Amino acid sequence: MEEDGRGRTPLELAREVLAVTPSGNPSAFARRMALQEVVVELDKAVYEWMEVEKVVDARGEGERREYLVEWKDGGEREWVRAAWVAEDVTADFEAGLEYGVAEAVVAVREAADGKGKKEYLVKWVDIEEMTWEPEGNVDEELVEEFFHRQVRKSDSENGLAAVAATKARVEETVEGEAASEES
Repeated sequence: MEEDGRGRTPLELAREVLAVTPSGNPSAFARRMALQEVVVELDKAVYEWMEVEKVVDARGEGERREYLVEWKDGGEREWVRAAWVAEDVTADFEAGLEYGVAEAVVAVREAADGKGKKEYLVKWVDIEEMTWEPEGNVDEELVEEFFHRQVRKSDSENGLAAVAATKARVEETVEGEAASEES
């Protein structure tokens, strides 16, 4: 997006002018209303609400701070002003936290802190090594899928055990009938 000599976008410039336009002055009322409409229209035109997959790098300081982001929709990496990236995403990047794409939960255990919290063993899409993650860091849908798999596995094992038991009873019955016929 084009910027003026001071590095402001049209939207930022319109917001600045609106902020300094007197709100209590009746003669400035029409100008203020027009500026508010301009800000709303620029806001609609400027912002495509796209979700950031992860922040890759950063440059600049203060108002000139920008982040190199990867988009969830797979769009090309792009330098984006800090003000346009969600604060929690930039805070995580600045704190050195990494985001990964989880493929599945493969196990569960009680956390080492002994407070009854759980940890899940997570298989990652782009990392070969699985890691134990606190339950708050794991997608609830993946946890649900894990437990559904466990139930299906248990049902399957119980089903196989029931089949084996039935087969054994049938074999005993057949052997018993064969023994009675021989006598």
